[in-house]
Amino acid sequence: MSDLQRSLLKKAALTQLPPVPENSTAQKKDEFALPALTRSTRKRDYNQVEWGTYFDIRRDVQVSGDTFRIYESFGKVKEGEEAGPVFVMHHGAGLTALSFAVLVKEIRKLSDKVTILMLRLGKDLRLSTLSDDLWNILTTVYPNVDQTELLLVGHSLGGAVVTHLAESGKIQKLIGLAVIDVVEGTALESLVGMKAYLKTRPSQFPTIEKAIEWNLRSGTIHNLESAKVSVPSLLEPIDPEEPSKGYKWQIDLYETEKYWEEWFTGLSKRFLNSSTAKILILAGTDRLDKELTIAQMQGRFQLLVLPEAGHAIQEDLPDRLALALFEFWKRNDRLILPAKMK
Repeated sequence: MSDLQRSLLKKAALTQLPPVPENSTAQKKDEFALPALTRSTRKRDYNQVEWGTYFDIRRDVQVSGDTFRIYESFGKVKEGEEAGPVFVMHHGAGLTALSFAVLVKEIRKLSDKVTILMLRLGKDLRLSTLSDDLWNILTTVYPNVDQTELLLVGHSLGGAVVTHLAESGKIQKLIGLAVIDVVEGTALESLVGMKAYLKTRPSQFPTIEKAIEWNLRSGTIHNLESAKVSVPSLLEPIDPEEPSKGYKWQIDLYETEKYWEEWFTGLSKRFLNSSTAKILILAGTDRLDKELTIAQMQGRFQLLVLPEAGHAIQEDLPDRLALALFEFWKRNDRLILPAKMK
């Protein structure tokens, strides 16, 4: 069993948390218990934060009979200055574009010139369809996409999607490909633990604030700011006419199980065959499979390991990831490789 599998199974066990008594000051000390302090001291703010805090606009785009919600943060370029590239970010399964929200804020601190586009998944979850959806969205939003410099960023399933598109050669001015915490070998191995993890997740929450708290206390997300903006987008009312009945997950990950293996099979080869600069950002070196380990030793891609983060690196360490992406862009700016150079 790999370290990643053990991590998933351990998380599954830890997410079965006992209820915390409302008025008890003699809490049992464990990893997730609240400290025995006064109510005013131990209370944390779990109130949700709206998407507009981080983005300029949110809109729906019609592509291939489906509707995709995209979020955009526009670059600010002075007269006579050259615009920066478009950072295109694709989220993982069970998440939404808002998992990148705080990362966008951190990138903005480093550069006002880049434009950032993020989107949500469509209804057809086959990998080839997801890749086509992304390309069709780009051609719709940017009619002159062949003249637009793009940097693709994908987390987990999103990493598989942007890699599929990068390898296709459709993007003429692709600056680079950044894949966050997904590797073919360990992703396929961890699918066994995924079912066990999903069984431990609460199926519903009384309030959005309780859902934010659970994601933090379970270790799913380690960053309060990110959880407050990303978690609400994962939920929907159990009864739209009576929100007081609580909230449930928008996406039932069990229903996506038939796609899991397809998403990640062949990912390593596609990543290495993509004719652009590449960076792989992982939360642990145990996630590297044999093929990528050999390729990394040959210098075929840049590797960055951030062991302080969990799987959702963009949420847990947005400042570190923003700096890595900014430096990756500047290092490879104008280095546009022809399709035949692989």
